Amino acid sequence: MLSGITRDRLERRARLLFSWREKAQTLADGRRLPREQDLPQAMDARKAAAYFTEQSRKARRETDVFRKKLRERMESAQDLVRVALHQQRQLAVRAGERRISAKTANDENRRLQEEIRKRGEEANLCHRVLALESAEDLGGFIDLPLPRYARELERFLVSDSSDSNTGDRDHAGTGKEAASPNTSYWLERLRSLAPKRLGRWDFIAIGAAGIAVLLALLYFLYSTQFAGAVAFDLLPAPQGAWVLSAENRTAHTVTVAVPGNAGQGTARADYAVFVEMRESGQTEFRRLPDADRAWVYGGTAGSDNGPVGVASRMTAKWTLSPGLLSVPGPDALLRIVVTSGHKPVFAQELAFETKSGGGATAPKQPS
Repeated sequence: MLSGITRDRLERRARLLFSWREKAQTLADGRRLPREQDLPQAMDARKAAAYFTEQSRKARRETDVFRKKLRERMESAQDLVRVALHQQRQLAVRAGERRISAKTANDENRRLQEEIRKRGEEANLCHRVLALESAEDLGGFIDLPLPRYARELERFLVSDSSDSNTGDRDHAGTGKEAASPNTSYWLERLRSLAPKRLGRWDFIAIGAAGIAVLLALLYFLYSTQFAGAVAFDLLPAPQGAWVLSAENRTAHTVTVAVPGNAGQGTARADYAVFVEMRESGQTEFRRLPDADRAWVYGGTAGSDNGPVGVASRMTAKWTLSPGLLSVPGPDALLRIVVTSGHKPVFAQELAFETKSGGGATAPKQPS
């Protein structure tokens, strides 16, 4: 998880990198006169120009590496949010079928809510830092002697992993060192689960399970990569918004209407997206009318442009702002449903309840 210490270190590291890059570039361009301490001790002044140029290249390279790792960390956090949301949906199904007790469902739902909140904060922080371009955006330029920037950055190393065991380390080791404790832990867990001795039938059962997994994998590859499919996903975004993505894995262009009534009177879209609501005390969801103003695609709100064509192997994204929806009840629970024809192909509840006035709170606990 992302602690306050890690957040401060990450922002401080970004600020140092931007300051280093900016100072080295101004010295290399001659837009700033160097001070004596901007050169390493005992360096010949005639080599200053080459040194400043080399420092500028190094600062840009380190900044690019930092951004790449930060982007990977953001994507990892988003993946973990997606996993937790999937687990929430499965939890609701298990609770509805009474496969788990109400207490167990409530405890697990609280844990998943906390996971979604923390991972969402992590993804949002990474997204915010990635959007910055200068030290001024992070609180101001840090003016240090040029040789000191690289040393100072060593003090603010932040792990690039979203794993809770490594996310708050003050110093990052090599990938092999960082992975060793987790590897050993899982090996011990596997050893504790396995029987001391495996008999003939154990090996037969293991082989059958392996074949079943292989067949399932082949079916998945066929149904997605070979047969083709359109994959929908919904992830939280900054400022309470949600981003719906449609990835076209087929060999032809498909049309997606967001909201589902976009382009009425024209040819029916291949997929239609609807916002549905369930008010407090009710068991059924119903579709919200006039949801077009809450959706944005390509910088344009509403459905004036009609269904969107998504080319083969391309992805289209829409942004939903729940606060712009007309929700009559103060405790309404929202979900997004995608249909093909009259058949639902994707459904996901939003992780927050929409309150009257545009606020958002944590999701309801399963009863």
